[in-house]
Amino acid sequence: MKADMDSIRTPSFDLSGRVAIVTGAGSGMGAASAAALAGYGAKVALLDRDEAAARLVAEEIGKNAFAFHCDVSDSSHVDDCVAKVRADLGAVTIVHNNAAVNMGYGKGDKAAGELTDEVWRINMAVNLDGTFFVTRAVIPDMLENKGGSIINTASLAGPFIGSYNTAYTATKGGVVGFTRALVISYSGTGIRANAICPGFVMTPMSAPTLEDATDRDRYATSVPSGRLGVPEDIGGLVVFLASDASSYVNGAVITLDGGISLR
Repeated sequence: MKADMDSIRTPSFDLSGRVAIVTGAGSGMGAASAAALAGYGAKVALLDRDEAAARLVAEEIGKNAFAFHCDVSDSSHVDDCVAKVRADLGAVTIVHNNAAVNMGYGKGDKAAGELTDEVWRINMAVNLDGTFFVTRAVIPDMLENKGGSIINTASLAGPFIGSYNTAYTATKGGVVGFTRALVISYSGTGIRANAICPGFVMTPMSAPTLEDATDRDRYATSVPSGRLGVPEDIGGLVVFLASDASSYVNGAVITLDGGISLR
């Protein structure tokens, strides 16, 4: 049957008039995500515990980027910050929950039998509680708007592979479960939720993993795409998931790993 050409539309990635929140936006993937969203027209609130770092990134992005101090592990702080974003920029219909800690590489995250309460709780507070607190704070805006996009940064660790970093891995598996619960809980409202699972990406948090140049080269050659990930790799995917171009993408768990999970 011949397609009705009048009904075919080019997918739109335009985010003009929309307000987005990106957490952990003071560096790495959060900074790259904020830059991409702002580049496609969204007004972007860059949330970070390090407000000075978020401010520097916002200044570098320029138009459409605004820095806010926020500790995502503190629910009242999150609520106050989101209220300020709403007052300054407007109702929030895009959120990228990206803030995280990783206490591996000698920082305390290890096998369960050796893991302290403190390390476990820090990981839970930032990686899982923070994702929940920010999402809960923006849901009213999305319901009133009859739609919105929630994008959660998970990891290959947890949903796809194991890790010696027990607390981190548990939280990232939890992020995927939380994402799926959102899809079911808000079905029919226009709210979508998807999770991104990066592999190794060269960020300040992951850099200690491959400090040695030989190790970096060895890992890069094992990646089917032939290189290490960089923060900017996440930007296009975040814009896609935030935009109307992905209006039928809901509950997806998307790897961003150059194909390494297929090895």
